[in-house]
Amino acid sequence: MTHSQLWVPRSRVALAWVMFCASCCVAACGGQDHGDPQASAPPLALEASLGSAPDEASEAVVMWNVTSGEPDYLYLWGRASVEGDSFKLVLHSRPPAAAMNNSGLGVGMIMLAPRSAGFRDGMQSDADEGLYENFRGASERQAIIYVDREQANARIEAMSSTLTAEELKSAREHWLFDFPPGYSCGTARAAQGGAGFDGYAPIDCSKVEVRLGKLEEFEFPNWS
Repeated sequence: MTHSQLWVPRSRVALAWVMFCASCCVAACGGQDHGDPQASAPPLALEASLGSAPDEASEAVVMWNVTSGEPDYLYLWGRASVEGDSFKLVLHSRPPAAAMNNSGLGVGMIMLAPRSAGFRDGMQSDADEGLYENFRGASERQAIIYVDREQANARIEAMSSTLTAEELKSAREHWLFDFPPGYSCGTARAAQGGAGFDGYAPIDCSKVEVRLGKLEEFEFPNWS
């Protein structure tokens, strides 16, 4: 199971969104993190039932998909033990800078894995891909969304002189602006007209579904 099997790489992203997200992640490039007035916002608390208990001691981990650099990567931040057939995940602060796209958008998929798999926090490398075979379930069509609107608007403003009017309009209408600042949850929304990329629409976090199963049987949204 490779990164590309979990999420489609961004090589086919529309031009406006590529330019919006194109420069590298601030942490990876040694830049400075953006000041965030949302840093003290209430934490995210999410409870989910799996329908049945896993066969072995397991945990839910949040894999954040970062596509604003080369190459794309996953970043593990956030985990909770599965107790019986459910878990409660609490995130006390905004995601680390390296877990965020430089457009001000964070997208975290909840994955299920045995505790014995040994997943480590932080940026996942090629050497970690072998561990993906240990995933035993996922949120599939839902994700944790984090939006820093100040950073998003600043990114658009910085790129505005290089974008056409149509590209600028597309960036300003991106689905991230459908979400409130800070944490929330989203459910997959198919690309309009069957063209372009899928997106996410806001959903109450109590509606997030996490199920057990083989990942090759899941249909993850192609959002980037």
